[in-house]
Amino acid sequence: MTKLNVCYLADLLSMSLKLGAVAFHPFLLVPTGRGKGLESVELTPQEYEETLNWIYDRQEELGDKMFFKPTDAPHYLRIVQQRQCQGNDKLVSV
Repeated sequence: MTKLNVCYLADLLSMSLKLGAVAFHPFLLVPTGRGKGLESVELTPQEYEETLNWIYDRQEELGDKMFFKPTDAPHYLRIVQQRQCQGNDKLVSV
C-alpha cells in the first residue's frame, strides 16, 4: 500500500469478499529492493498506523469469513496486542 492506492483498500477487500476469497494479504510498501525509489509515495507513520488499525477493525468485524495477513508489516502484531489489551476487542488471529 502506498499513498497512491491506500484509498482503494476498502474496495479491494469488498471485491475480495465478492469473489469468495478466504484471505486478504495487503502488501505494505518497503522502500528497499524493488521498492527503492518509491519513498515519495510511502505512507506516513500516521497513515501506516491508521491503515493497520483499519485492517484490524475489518479482521475483527469479519471474523472467520476472511483471513488477514498484512504483508511486510511486522508491527501489525503490536497493533493487535495493543487493541486486545484494551479489553474491548475479540481475539483475532495473526
